[in-house]
Amino acid sequence: MTNLSTEFTLFTKKTLEICSETLKNYVYCNKKMNNRLFLILLLMYCSSSHAQRLVKDLTPGVGGTFTSYMGNTKHGFIFYNTDNQYGTEPWVSDGTETGTKLLKDIVPGQTSSEASDFSYSNDSLLFFLANEMGKYKLWRTDGSSEGTFKLFDFDSKLPVKSYDEGIFYNGKFYFNYPHGGKNSLWSSDGSVAGTQLVYDFNDSGMNARIALNEWRGELMFFAGDTAHGMELWRSNGTTAGTSFVKDIYPGKKSSVQLSRTKMAAADGRMFFAAISDDVSGYELFVTDGTESGTKLFIDLNPKPYISSYPAIVKGNDSVILFNTQSNVGKAWKSDGTIKNTKPIIETGKDSNKITLVYNTFPFKDGNLMYLYTTEFGTELYTCDLLLNNVEILKDINPGFNSSFSEGICYPSGNKAYFLAFNNMLGDAIWVTDGTNDNTLVYLELASNSVNEYLIKWNNRFFFAGSLDINIGTELYELIIENTGIEKSTVNTFNLYPNPVKAGKFLAISEPVCTYQLHNTLGQLVLEGETTEGKCLIPEKLSAGMYTITIQNEQATQTSLIVIE
Repeated sequence: MTNLSTEFTLFTKKTLEICSETLKNYVYCNKKMNNRLFLILLLMYCSSSHAQRLVKDLTPGVGGTFTSYMGNTKHGFIFYNTDNQYGTEPWVSDGTETGTKLLKDIVPGQTSSEASDFSYSNDSLLFFLANEMGKYKLWRTDGSSEGTFKLFDFDSKLPVKSYDEGIFYNGKFYFNYPHGGKNSLWSSDGSVAGTQLVYDFNDSGMNARIALNEWRGELMFFAGDTAHGMELWRSNGTTAGTSFVKDIYPGKKSSVQLSRTKMAAADGRMFFAAISDDVSGYELFVTDGTESGTKLFIDLNPKPYISSYPAIVKGNDSVILFNTQSNVGKAWKSDGTIKNTKPIIETGKDSNKITLVYNTFPFKDGNLMYLYTTEFGTELYTCDLLLNNVEILKDINPGFNSSFSEGICYPSGNKAYFLAFNNMLGDAIWVTDGTNDNTLVYLELASNSVNEYLIKWNNRFFFAGSLDINIGTELYELIIENTGIEKSTVNTFNLYPNPVKAGKFLAISEPVCTYQLHNTLGQLVLEGETTEGKCLIPEKLSAGMYTITIQNEQATQTSLIVIE
């Protein structure tokens, strides 16, 4: 029983609390129940299937070296990883152990190139900044070693991804490069020769953030010059086609705060935050692309000299989202009409109740939305296509605590997967079908898990995290066929005996099928084809819990077995 007891300790107190109260009461009352039976019943009643496969042990031992996820390419997804031989450098993974490897040793040896907050991907090419001995360079990669090379040397202040200073448009990558005290618009087709200056703005050293937005086949953005300050511009991607739209704040003063240059479209127009004089403050403006059609849309705080400071959050093609931050934060939505510009959640007379919206994700016939409220913290909410009927999906971290972790949710079919935090469970991967009851922990991560990421590439799910405090953060594939949401069904394949002794045969009810056996870390330890409906369990396998995936032409089934 020693090995089974050791295996049992992997299921922490946190996991027990996911189990049904009925099971716990039964187990605690039955004094004769042994650890093996308890383990088996526990596995049957856990809400998550713990289906994962170790892609690669990036750093053998306790440490975790996965630094950050950068984006996807056609040959794999790119991430920064640290090891003793190369330092911190970009790696690539195609989901296999051999295909998970160093992409490029940008700074040779143990010196690191480090990661930066600037990486943009169109799922084929990835553009990113690499720090080479204190100087940042623009690189591109398609996920192959030969397709990874430097495009451009930066010599001054750098663009930042959080300001949307890069965008794919008309088959090229466009980005803002502040240099020599001026902002400039550049484009790249992924080649050194094709990385070129589009327009140099005479903005007299403003070095502002320039959020690039595609709208009606053009780029819309704020840029500056000495005559007008930071104002609204447009571009078709060429020097001749880059032009000034309107001097919203007449004269040399700027109409936009340098940190609030994002835009969003609704009702055939583009919305943004701006100021037109000293009295009105920063409010919500709109443009139809013409000078006369660029104007104040609504003054949400009409008191003189007081601003509502709208911060745009892109909603969908029909509705924009934004937050105001005059007295207390409030989340708003608008379909482009004054009538339907209203708070996402009505707070009534409670003027001190804060609401802030972060992002939305299309899901089924509506959307999922990350929203902060004073009552629940930041949690996932459900809403319809027009972002109405907003309701909390589940208070994952109860009370005013937030479950917000990575802030990304990946819909897949009729389910969605996301990282979330709970004070009792810590970080975990969750799954939902859009209902409260079926929003469940799918995979619990160990307490030492750091730099956690949930990644979707080539219609497969991967994650960086720790499943064992003795291993550290490593790279896994998340197997999503069995999420634990579906009601129990009759198994296609029957297995016996279970538990099964090492060195003995495990019988499978179907005579011809293939099988794969994984341990609790997701490592493949055995695979093959059945011989007359049997597979031999090798004597070398340690006693404990395993998952076995069985497949024939008609069905695939993953089951839990215990080896003695």
